[in-house]
Amino acid sequence: MGYQLTEAEERLAEILWKGVPMTSAELVKICGEEMDWKKSTTYTMLKKLEQKGVFVNEKGMIRAVYTKEEWQAQESRQFVKDSFGGSLPKFLTAFAKGKGLTAKEVEEMIVAGMGGGLVIHILEEGKQIVSTLKGCILQPQSEIQKVREYLVEHEFRFEAEDMVEEDGKYYPMMRVVPPEYCEHKTADWQEDCKKEEWEYLYGPLLLKNKNPILYEYLKREIRIREDILLGLAGKDGERIKERMTEIEHELEVAKKAMSYYEE
Repeated sequence: MGYQLTEAEERLAEILWKGVPMTSAELVKICGEEMDWKKSTTYTMLKKLEQKGVFVNEKGMIRAVYTKEEWQAQESRQFVKDSFGGSLPKFLTAFAKGKGLTAKEVEEMIVAGMGGGLVIHILEEGKQIVSTLKGCILQPQSEIQKVREYLVEHEFRFEAEDMVEEDGKYYPMMRVVPPEYCEHKTADWQEDCKKEEWEYLYGPLLLKNKNPILYEYLKREIRIREDILLGLAGKDGERIKERMTEIEHELEVAKKAMSYYEE
């Protein structure tokens, strides 16, 4: 069973996790409205998710084999198992070897090109090792909000954030410092670390520094959601209403982030 989803598969899976059980006809309609997919494209992508064991389509009714949380946990465990025998120390040793260092000589760790669930899994399972590092450079491909929430909850300090764009895809990255190396903690340190929803989603330092790439990304996010709402306008059904409420909230959060550029 393949455990990694492509970007298109992730988009479809997100729709399904929010709506299953649903009929294949309902899915075709949603994908057409939200992603401008043809019926054949939707069925092709659904078949790929079935082959990976995430969903099943029985007589036109789709249901999830795994919840989103269960799949992300499975994805994380399988990656570490396949790549490093399930051992976080082996992960760090492999990184160190590539740099010509011993594990004890490693001062920083780079975790890039992985899903957010896997990034969190690596940080959580390797706490003892991570606590000896002076910094971690992270570039999660998904679940970025959850990664930032985890980092704040576990008292990592955000030292730097950046974002790059390549071929229409946006890649945020951050350098964080484990709590063991955070200096000058004040009594209000934990309170100061608490972020607003848009900061968790888009990056507190990216927003503070008015990152120009993030600005372009926010414009795209706002445009996409406005187009979706336009496509859903005038349509009936409880599922449509729920989806519109969800998109309206996402649009509000994106506009809150965009307001940093207007100050």
